[in-house]
Order: sequence, then C-alpha cells, then structure tokens
Amino acid sequence: MSIDTELDTLHNRLRQIRESQGLTLQQVSARSQGQISAIALGSYERGDRSISARKILQIAQLYNIPVTELFTPTEKTLTHPDLAHIAKLITSRK
Repeated sequence: MSIDTELDTLHNRLRQIRESQGLTLQQVSARSQGQISAIALGSYERGDRSISARKILQIAQLYNIPVTELFTPTEKTLTHPDLAHIAKLITSRK
C-alpha cells in the first residue's frame, strides 16, 4: 500500500470512528482537555494538516481503541452524498 493510501485511510478512519462513537469535533476537543482543538481534529480528518505520531496516539486513547484501528481500512461505506442520492431515487419512484 502506498503512503498516500495509508494517509487517506487514516484521515477517513479518524472521522468514521469519531462519528461511530456519536461525537462531535467539539466533544472530542473537550474530552482531550484542550490537547486537541476541534479545528485541528477537523483538519486531520480532511487531510489538510499533518498529524504527529503523538497526536495519533492521543486520539486513539481518546476513542479507547488500539492505534491500529486508525490504519485499518473498512469495507466501502456509503458517504453522505451517496445516501442523499439513494433517498432521492426512492422518493422519486413514489
């Protein structure tokens, strides 16, 4: 796997795991007691900002998961645009 693919997986997993735990960016920031800002976490999730090994470890600890979970790709999941498109198709058939 290429470095870019690994980084894409990390960025996607950061958001997927946060959302799967029902947390907002602000809630994670509060849980971190100021160690990770909501803005920084959002930037890590989008891949707009480099993330240090220390931050990766802190985030894994905040989510109470092994750090390897952040690098484990999930099966293809539907994105919000996919879901909106599917909903539109369903309602247009009624």
